[in-house]
Amino acid sequence: MSIDRRSAGWPASCDTPGATVEYQAFSFDRYEAEWEVRLDGERIQSLPLYYEGTGQVSTDNPATMAWAPGLAHTGLDPDFDDFARQALERGAEAAVVATGGPTGLLHAVNRQPVAGSGLPTLLVAGAAGERLGRAELSAEINASIVPGESSNVVARFGEGRIEETLVITTPISGWFRCAGERGTGIAVAIAAAETLALDIPVLFIGASGHELHHQGAQRAIQEIQGRPRAIVHIGASVAAATEPPVDGQAELTPDLLARVSADPGPATRIESVLGAAGIKSAIPEQPAIPTPGPAKRRTGSTSSGRCSPRRRLPALPRPRRHPRARHDSHPPRNRHRLRHRRNPVADRLNPPSVEPTPTRSERPRRLPGCGIASILLKMLVRWRATVFSEM
Repeated sequence: MSIDRRSAGWPASCDTPGATVEYQAFSFDRYEAEWEVRLDGERIQSLPLYYEGTGQVSTDNPATMAWAPGLAHTGLDPDFDDFARQALERGAEAAVVATGGPTGLLHAVNRQPVAGSGLPTLLVAGAAGERLGRAELSAEINASIVPGESSNVVARFGEGRIEETLVITTPISGWFRCAGERGTGIAVAIAAAETLALDIPVLFIGASGHELHHQGAQRAIQEIQGRPRAIVHIGASVAAATEPPVDGQAELTPDLLARVSADPGPATRIESVLGAAGIKSAIPEQPAIPTPGPAKRRTGSTSSGRCSPRRRLPALPRPRRHPRARHDSHPPRNRHRLRHRRNPVADRLNPPSVEPTPTRSERPRRLPGCGIASILLKMLVRWRATVFSEM
Protein backbone atom coordinates (compact mmCIF):
# COMPACT_ATOMS: atom_id res chain seq x y z
CA MET A 1 0.00 0.00 0.00
CA SER A 2 1.39 3.42 -0.96
CA ILE A 3 2.16 6.09 1.62
CA ASP A 4 -0.50 8.30 0.02
CA ARG A 5 -3.16 5.63 0.57
CA ARG A 6 -2.03 4.96 4.13
CA SER A 7 -2.20 8.67 4.94
CA ALA A 8 -5.75 8.78 3.61
CA GLY A 9 -6.60 5.66 5.60
CA TRP A 10 -6.22 7.39 8.96
CA PRO A 11 -9.08 9.91 8.63
CA ALA A 12 -11.03 7.34 6.62
CA SER A 13 -10.95 4.97 9.61
CA CYS A 14 -13.09 7.38 11.65
CA ASP A 15 -15.83 5.33 13.34
CA THR A 16 -17.89 8.15 14.83
CA PRO A 17 -21.58 7.16 14.93
CA GLY A 18 -23.55 8.96 12.25
CA ALA A 19 -20.51 9.83 10.13
CA THR A 20 -20.31 8.71 6.52
CA VAL A 21 -16.80 8.46 5.05
CA GLU A 22 -15.85 8.14 1.40
CA TYR A 23 -12.87 8.58 -0.92
CA GLN A 24 -13.03 11.36 -3.51
CA ALA A 25 -10.76 10.28 -6.37
CA PHE A 26 -9.05 12.60 -8.82
CA SER A 27 -6.47 12.26 -11.61
CA PHE A 28 -3.33 14.28 -12.22
CA ASP A 29 -0.02 14.15 -14.11
CA ARG A 30 2.41 12.30 -11.84
CA TYR A 31 6.17 12.89 -11.89
CA GLU A 32 7.96 9.55 -11.56
CA ALA A 33 11.73 9.40 -11.15
CA GLU A 34 14.78 7.46 -10.00
CA TRP A 35 17.88 9.50 -9.20
CA GLU A 36 21.23 9.73 -7.45
CA VAL A 37 23.74 12.46 -6.60
CA ARG A 38 27.33 11.75 -5.54
CA LEU A 39 29.73 14.28 -4.05
CA ASP A 40 33.39 13.15 -3.97
CA GLY A 41 32.14 9.64 -4.62
CA GLU A 42 29.77 9.67 -1.62
CA ARG A 43 26.04 9.42 -2.23
CA ILE A 44 24.23 12.34 -0.62
CA GLN A 45 20.58 13.04 0.12
CA SER A 46 18.79 14.56 -2.84
CA LEU A 47 15.36 15.09 -4.37
CA PRO A 48 14.23 15.99 -7.89
CA LEU A 49 12.77 19.37 -8.65
CA TYR A 50 9.51 17.83 -9.77
CA TYR A 51 8.32 18.43 -13.35
CA GLU A 52 11.35 20.57 -14.23
CA GLY A 53 12.76 18.07 -16.70
CA THR A 54 12.33 14.50 -17.91
CA GLY A 55 14.46 11.86 -19.60
CA GLN A 56 17.37 9.60 -18.67
CA VAL A 57 20.60 11.46 -17.87
CA SER A 58 23.95 10.49 -16.34
CA THR A 59 26.54 13.27 -16.16
CA ASP A 60 29.76 14.16 -14.36
CA ASN A 61 29.42 17.83 -15.25
CA PRO A 62 26.00 19.08 -14.14
CA ALA A 63 25.24 22.77 -13.90
CA THR A 64 25.30 23.94 -10.26
CA MET A 65 23.58 26.65 -8.27
CA ALA A 66 23.19 27.56 -4.60
CA TRP A 67 19.99 29.30 -3.57
CA ALA A 68 20.03 32.22 -1.18
CA PRO A 69 19.58 31.27 2.51
CA GLY A 70 16.12 31.82 3.96
CA LEU A 71 14.12 30.99 0.84
CA ALA A 72 10.75 29.43 1.62
CA HIS A 73 10.54 25.78 0.62
CA THR A 74 7.38 26.50 -1.36
CA GLY A 75 9.08 28.72 -3.92
CA LEU A 76 11.97 28.84 -6.37
CA ASP A 77 14.90 31.17 -6.30
CA PRO A 78 13.94 34.19 -8.45
CA ASP A 79 17.08 33.63 -10.57
CA PHE A 80 16.41 29.95 -11.25
CA ASP A 81 14.59 30.45 -14.56
CA ASP A 82 17.52 32.40 -15.98
CA PHE A 83 19.94 29.83 -14.60
CA ALA A 84 18.06 26.95 -16.27
CA ARG A 85 17.85 28.78 -19.60
CA GLN A 86 21.56 29.60 -19.61
CA ALA A 87 22.48 26.04 -18.58
CA LEU A 88 20.50 24.61 -21.49
CA GLU A 89 22.17 27.08 -23.87
CA ARG A 90 25.59 25.85 -22.66
CA GLY A 91 24.55 22.26 -23.34
CA ALA A 92 24.11 21.09 -19.73
CA GLU A 93 22.26 17.79 -19.42
CA ALA A 94 21.19 18.21 -15.79
CA ALA A 95 21.57 20.53 -12.81
CA VAL A 96 22.28 20.16 -9.09
CA VAL A 97 20.93 22.91 -6.85
CA ALA A 98 21.60 23.48 -3.14
CA THR A 99 18.41 24.67 -1.44
CA GLY A 100 18.25 27.60 0.97
CA GLY A 101 17.09 27.53 4.56
CA PRO A 102 18.36 28.37 8.05
CA THR A 103 18.99 24.71 8.96
CA GLY A 104 21.14 23.88 5.95
CA LEU A 105 19.04 20.77 5.31
CA LEU A 106 17.36 19.62 2.11
CA HIS A 107 14.13 21.49 1.33
CA ALA A 108 11.47 20.25 -1.05
CA VAL A 109 9.70 22.66 -3.39
CA ASN A 110 5.98 22.66 -4.09
CA ARG A 111 5.18 22.51 -7.80
CA GLN A 112 2.45 22.79 -10.37
CA PRO A 113 2.05 19.50 -12.27
CA VAL A 114 3.15 20.94 -15.62
CA ALA A 115 6.40 20.54 -17.55
CA GLY A 116 9.15 23.01 -16.64
CA SER A 117 12.21 24.24 -18.49
CA GLY A 118 13.25 20.78 -19.67
CA LEU A 119 16.44 20.72 -17.56
CA PRO A 120 16.36 17.73 -15.14
CA THR A 121 17.24 19.24 -11.77
CA LEU A 122 18.19 17.61 -8.48
CA LEU A 123 18.02 19.39 -5.13
CA VAL A 124 20.56 18.82 -2.35
CA ALA A 125 20.99 20.20 1.17
CA GLY A 126 22.01 23.83 1.52
CA ALA A 127 25.03 22.80 3.59
CA ALA A 128 26.50 21.16 0.47
CA GLY A 129 26.33 24.40 -1.52
CA GLU A 130 29.92 25.48 -0.85
CA ARG A 131 31.29 22.12 -2.05
CA LEU A 132 29.39 21.98 -5.36
CA GLY A 133 31.96 24.06 -7.23
CA ARG A 134 35.04 22.34 -5.75
CA ALA A 135 34.23 18.67 -5.26
CA GLU A 136 33.81 15.90 -7.79
CA LEU A 137 30.11 15.85 -8.61
CA SER A 138 27.96 13.40 -10.55
CA ALA A 139 24.21 13.13 -11.08
CA GLU A 140 21.89 10.51 -12.52
CA ILE A 141 18.16 10.76 -13.13
CA ASN A 142 15.54 8.87 -15.08
CA ALA A 143 12.27 10.82 -14.97
CA SER A 144 8.96 10.86 -16.79
CA ILE A 145 5.44 12.25 -16.42
CA VAL A 146 2.77 9.55 -16.27
CA PRO A 147 -0.95 9.44 -15.47
CA GLY A 148 -1.54 9.36 -11.71
CA GLU A 149 -4.41 9.05 -9.29
CA SER A 150 -4.98 10.08 -5.73
CA SER A 151 -7.97 10.75 -3.52
CA ASN A 152 -9.33 13.01 -0.83
CA VAL A 153 -11.11 11.73 2.25
CA VAL A 154 -14.54 13.25 2.81
CA ALA A 155 -16.53 12.66 6.00
CA ARG A 156 -20.02 14.02 6.68
CA PHE A 157 -21.20 14.46 10.25
CA GLY A 158 -24.93 15.07 10.60
CA GLU A 159 -27.51 16.13 8.05
CA GLY A 160 -28.23 19.63 6.81
CA ARG A 161 -28.10 22.00 3.88
CA ILE A 162 -24.68 23.24 2.76
CA GLU A 163 -25.63 26.76 3.93
CA GLU A 164 -25.88 25.35 7.49
CA THR A 165 -22.71 23.24 7.27
CA LEU A 166 -19.29 24.01 8.71
CA VAL A 167 -16.48 22.79 6.41
CA ILE A 168 -13.21 21.73 8.07
CA THR A 169 -10.30 21.07 5.71
CA THR A 170 -6.71 19.98 6.17
CA PRO A 171 -4.03 18.58 3.82
CA ILE A 172 -3.13 14.90 4.22
CA SER A 173 -0.09 14.86 1.92
CA GLY A 174 3.41 16.23 2.33
CA TRP A 175 7.09 15.88 1.54
CA PHE A 176 9.15 13.25 3.37
CA ARG A 177 7.45 11.78 6.47
CA CYS A 178 5.78 15.06 7.55
CA ALA A 179 4.31 13.67 10.79
CA GLY A 180 4.67 16.98 12.61
CA GLU A 181 3.52 19.02 9.62
CA ARG A 182 0.43 17.01 8.64
CA GLY A 183 -0.23 14.49 11.42
CA THR A 184 -1.09 17.17 13.95
CA GLY A 185 -3.43 18.93 11.52
CA ILE A 186 -5.28 15.67 10.80
CA ALA A 187 -5.67 15.02 14.52
CA VAL A 188 -7.03 18.53 15.15
CA ALA A 189 -9.42 18.35 12.20
CA ILE A 190 -10.88 14.97 13.16
CA ALA A 191 -11.32 15.90 16.82
CA ALA A 192 -12.83 19.28 15.94
CA ALA A 193 -15.26 17.73 13.45
CA GLU A 194 -16.43 15.10 15.95
CA THR A 195 -16.94 17.70 18.69
CA LEU A 196 -18.63 20.43 16.66
CA ALA A 197 -20.88 17.89 14.91
CA LEU A 198 -22.80 17.58 18.18
CA ASP A 199 -24.29 21.02 17.45
CA ILE A 200 -24.11 21.63 13.69
CA PRO A 201 -23.57 19.66 10.45
CA VAL A 202 -19.88 19.30 9.64
CA LEU A 203 -18.13 18.35 6.39
CA PHE A 204 -14.54 17.19 6.88
CA ILE A 205 -12.23 17.23 3.84
CA GLY A 206 -8.78 15.65 4.01
CA ALA A 207 -7.17 16.97 0.81
CA SER A 208 -4.34 15.18 -0.96
CA GLY A 209 -2.03 16.66 -3.59
CA HIS A 210 -1.51 19.80 -1.51
CA GLU A 211 2.09 20.23 -2.68
CA LEU A 212 1.09 19.97 -6.35
CA HIS A 213 -0.85 23.21 -6.63
CA HIS A 214 -3.61 22.02 -4.27
CA GLN A 215 -4.90 19.30 -6.58
CA GLY A 216 -7.14 17.71 -3.93
CA ALA A 217 -8.52 21.02 -2.65
CA GLN A 218 -9.47 22.09 -6.17
CA ARG A 219 -11.27 18.78 -6.67
CA ALA A 220 -13.15 19.20 -3.38
CA ILE A 221 -14.25 22.75 -4.23
CA GLN A 222 -15.78 21.51 -7.48
CA GLU A 223 -18.01 19.16 -5.49
CA ILE A 224 -19.33 21.79 -3.06
CA GLN A 225 -22.59 23.17 -4.41
CA GLY A 226 -23.55 26.36 -2.61
CA ARG A 227 -21.91 28.51 0.05
CA PRO A 228 -21.02 26.81 3.35
CA ARG A 229 -21.75 28.47 6.66
CA ALA A 230 -18.00 28.83 7.24
CA ILE A 231 -14.74 27.17 6.19
CA VAL A 232 -11.93 26.45 8.65
CA HIS A 233 -8.68 25.36 7.02
CA ILE A 234 -6.11 23.78 9.36
CA GLY A 235 -2.67 24.15 7.82
CA ALA A 236 0.86 22.98 8.47
CA SER A 237 2.35 22.24 11.89
CA VAL A 238 -0.71 23.48 13.78
CA ALA A 239 0.39 21.60 16.91
CA ALA A 240 4.00 20.65 16.18
CA ALA A 241 6.40 20.77 19.11
CA THR A 242 9.80 22.43 19.07
CA GLU A 243 11.29 19.91 21.50
CA PRO A 244 10.39 16.36 22.64
CA PRO A 245 7.57 16.31 25.24
CA VAL A 246 8.55 16.56 28.91
CA ASP A 247 6.22 14.89 31.45
CA GLY A 248 3.58 14.53 28.77
CA GLN A 249 3.60 18.21 27.83
CA ALA A 250 5.01 19.82 24.70
CA GLU A 251 5.62 23.43 23.75
CA LEU A 252 4.09 24.38 20.41
CA THR A 253 6.19 25.92 17.70
CA PRO A 254 6.20 29.71 18.28
CA ASP A 255 5.67 30.80 14.66
CA LEU A 256 2.03 29.76 14.15
CA LEU A 257 0.18 32.14 11.83
CA ALA A 258 -3.50 32.29 10.89
CA ARG A 259 -4.91 34.10 7.86
CA VAL A 260 -8.29 35.61 8.68
CA SER A 261 -10.44 36.51 5.67
CA ALA A 262 -13.45 38.08 7.36
CA ASP A 263 -15.13 41.46 7.75
CA PRO A 264 -13.52 43.82 10.29
CA GLY A 265 -16.02 43.00 13.05
CA PRO A 266 -15.70 39.20 12.94
CA ALA A 267 -11.97 39.48 12.23
CA THR A 268 -11.42 41.37 15.50
CA ARG A 269 -13.25 38.69 17.48
CA ILE A 270 -11.36 35.89 15.77
CA GLU A 271 -8.03 37.64 16.36
CA SER A 272 -8.74 37.84 20.08
CA VAL A 273 -9.26 34.08 20.24
CA LEU A 274 -6.18 33.45 18.12
CA GLY A 275 -4.14 35.58 20.47
CA ALA A 276 -5.31 33.55 23.46
CA ALA A 277 -4.06 30.42 21.67
CA GLY A 278 -0.67 32.03 21.00
CA ILE A 279 -1.34 32.28 17.26
CA LYS A 280 -0.49 35.37 15.25
CA SER A 281 -3.08 36.52 12.73
CA ALA A 282 -2.90 38.20 9.36
CA ILE A 283 -5.72 39.59 7.23
CA PRO A 284 -5.09 39.05 3.49
CA GLU A 285 -6.47 41.37 0.85
CA GLN A 286 -8.16 38.47 -0.94
CA PRO A 287 -9.95 35.46 0.55
CA ALA A 288 -7.67 32.44 0.94
CA ILE A 289 -10.19 30.04 -0.63
CA PRO A 290 -11.94 30.95 -3.92
CA THR A 291 -15.70 30.96 -4.14
CA PRO A 292 -16.78 27.72 -5.83
CA GLY A 293 -19.02 27.73 -8.88
CA PRO A 294 -19.94 30.43 -11.36
CA ALA A 295 -22.64 32.04 -9.24
CA LYS A 296 -22.39 35.81 -8.85
CA ARG A 297 -21.52 37.15 -5.46
CA ARG A 298 -24.54 38.58 -3.69
CA THR A 299 -24.52 41.94 -1.99
CA GLY A 300 -23.86 41.60 1.71
CA SER A 301 -22.64 38.01 1.53
CA THR A 302 -19.21 36.88 2.62
CA SER A 303 -16.79 34.81 0.57
CA SER A 304 -15.79 31.24 1.29
CA GLY A 305 -13.39 31.01 4.18
CA ARG A 306 -15.11 33.78 6.13
CA CYS A 307 -16.91 33.45 9.39
CA SER A 308 -20.46 33.99 8.17
CA PRO A 309 -23.69 34.53 10.16
CA ARG A 310 -26.91 32.81 9.21
CA ARG A 311 -28.97 35.11 7.04
CA ARG A 312 -32.63 35.81 7.80
CA LEU A 313 -34.89 38.09 5.84
CA PRO A 314 -36.25 40.99 7.89
CA ALA A 315 -39.95 40.93 8.76
CA LEU A 316 -41.72 43.54 6.62
CA PRO A 317 -44.71 45.52 7.95
CA ARG A 318 -48.07 44.41 6.57
CA PRO A 319 -49.01 46.75 3.69
CA ARG A 320 -51.95 49.07 4.28
CA ARG A 321 -54.93 47.94 2.20
CA HIS A 322 -56.52 50.28 -0.28
CA PRO A 323 -60.03 51.45 0.71
CA ARG A 324 -61.49 49.85 -2.39
CA ALA A 325 -60.41 46.48 -1.06
CA ARG A 326 -63.07 46.65 1.69
CA HIS A 327 -66.30 44.76 1.12
CA ASP A 328 -68.76 46.39 3.56
CA SER A 329 -71.72 45.25 1.49
CA HIS A 330 -71.11 41.62 2.44
CA PRO A 331 -72.83 40.04 5.40
CA PRO A 332 -70.98 40.35 8.73
CA ARG A 333 -70.08 36.64 8.76
CA ASN A 334 -67.86 37.16 5.69
CA ARG A 335 -66.39 40.49 6.70
CA HIS A 336 -63.59 39.03 8.85
CA ARG A 337 -62.54 36.58 6.17
CA LEU A 338 -62.47 39.16 3.40
CA ARG A 339 -60.72 41.77 5.47
CA HIS A 340 -57.42 39.89 5.09
CA ARG A 341 -57.64 39.30 1.37
CA ARG A 342 -55.09 41.03 -0.80
CA ASN A 343 -56.14 43.21 -3.69
CA PRO A 344 -53.07 43.27 -6.00
CA VAL A 345 -54.73 45.59 -8.51
CA ALA A 346 -55.53 48.21 -5.90
CA ASP A 347 -52.11 47.92 -4.32
CA ARG A 348 -50.43 48.41 -7.68
CA LEU A 349 -52.52 51.50 -8.51
CA ASN A 350 -52.03 53.03 -5.08
CA PRO A 351 -48.96 51.45 -3.42
CA PRO A 352 -49.20 51.30 0.38
CA SER A 353 -46.89 53.54 2.35
CA VAL A 354 -44.37 51.39 4.21
CA GLU A 355 -41.69 52.52 6.61
CA PRO A 356 -38.22 51.93 5.06
CA THR A 357 -36.56 48.76 6.28
CA PRO A 358 -33.22 49.36 8.05
CA THR A 359 -30.20 48.27 6.05
CA ARG A 360 -28.06 45.38 7.26
CA SER A 361 -25.35 47.75 8.48
CA GLU A 362 -27.91 49.69 10.58
CA ARG A 363 -29.37 46.66 12.35
CA PRO A 364 -27.62 45.16 15.35
CA ARG A 365 -26.71 41.57 14.66
CA ARG A 366 -25.21 38.58 16.36
CA LEU A 367 -22.45 36.63 14.65
CA PRO A 368 -22.99 32.94 15.36
CA GLY A 369 -20.36 31.95 12.81
CA CYS A 370 -17.68 33.55 14.97
CA GLY A 371 -18.91 31.46 17.88
CA ILE A 372 -17.95 28.38 15.88
CA ALA A 373 -14.46 29.75 15.25
CA SER A 374 -14.11 30.61 18.93
CA ILE A 375 -15.06 27.09 19.98
CA LEU A 376 -12.65 25.54 17.51
CA LEU A 377 -9.70 27.74 18.42
CA LYS A 378 -10.33 27.44 22.17
CA MET A 379 -10.13 23.70 21.68
CA LEU A 380 -6.57 24.20 20.38
CA VAL A 381 -5.67 25.91 23.65
CA ARG A 382 -7.17 23.07 25.69
CA TRP A 383 -5.33 20.43 23.65
CA ARG A 384 -1.87 22.01 23.83
CA ALA A 385 -0.64 19.53 26.43
CA THR A 386 -2.89 16.53 25.75
CA VAL A 387 -3.58 15.22 22.28
CA PHE A 388 -0.54 16.63 20.50
CA SER A 389 2.01 15.62 23.10
CA GLU A 390 1.41 12.08 21.86
CA MET A 391 1.97 12.82 18.15
